[in-house]
Amino acid sequence: MTGIDFANPGQLLLGARANGYPGVLNGTIHGLQDHEQRIGRRVHLGMTFVRPGQVPLRTASDMKVARRPGTGLVVCWKPHRTWAQATGRDRATTAYIGQVARWLAATHTPVLLVLHHEPENDVGRAGSTAHYQAMWRHVRSVFDDHGAANVTWGAAFMNYDKWDALLPQLWPDPAPDWCWWNAYGSVQRPDWAENVGRFYTGLEERRWFDPGAAHWGVREWSTKGLGEAEGAAYFEGARQAVQAGMFPLVRAYMVFDSDGSERDPGMQIGRNSDGTPAPAKQAAYRGFAHEAAFGPVAAP
Repeated sequence: MTGIDFANPGQLLLGARANGYPGVLNGTIHGLQDHEQRIGRRVHLGMTFVRPGQVPLRTASDMKVARRPGTGLVVCWKPHRTWAQATGRDRATTAYIGQVARWLAATHTPVLLVLHHEPENDVGRAGSTAHYQAMWRHVRSVFDDHGAANVTWGAAFMNYDKWDALLPQLWPDPAPDWCWWNAYGSVQRPDWAENVGRFYTGLEERRWFDPGAAHWGVREWSTKGLGEAEGAAYFEGARQAVQAGMFPLVRAYMVFDSDGSERDPGMQIGRNSDGTPAPAKQAAYRGFAHEAAFGPVAAP
């Protein structure tokens, strides 16, 4: 079973979503193991995405990550693309949510479930903020009814100022156990500490909502549209900030080592946007991953 206690993480957690590299088999465990070989250490967290209609932890690959000693699985799951359908008004969707809750409870495996990640840019096409809040309440209620006590809850935000005005209406009730946000480096946002610090300071100052006792984490971060040297500098800035203890309330960092839905290899730590290897970038991230704050280095 997992050695990660999501409720009380004993140390700073290092994680990754890793896939899309040439020659690497599909599946969360294969991408994570390849990532670990490239950075020279094991990580504490793997991350996967589950589409509406699918059931988390149904694949052997995801289960291997969730049950690997010293590792935990973060699952980003959307019960329906339209929030109103997941508020209890649609019987089929409620039955599906119940199926997911029963299955996760039956696995007896701890999992951190991020419910409908990055909702800001979905307001409108997925429904209103009131629908989003009702969706959260209904899903949590169904899981409680089915005794899925092994599930830890997470909310995840995009961290772009153009959506800040929506944030006060998007903090769920009941509150999640983890609050996550993104921190992608780009030509417009080339400084890692500024990107992470923008949302961090907002939480500290209760600018948008009161996160209460929730743990904080950076769920997706990497580079977009930066050259190899600029990408390496971004990762080196991350290393320096962690070494200095700049964000003591952040308990986890999960790099997005994947070409993602944008199909941009430049978001991967080891490649440029044209798909060529980026050894300087990967070496800089490796330095970040080996910071003492992440604890003893276990061989991949």
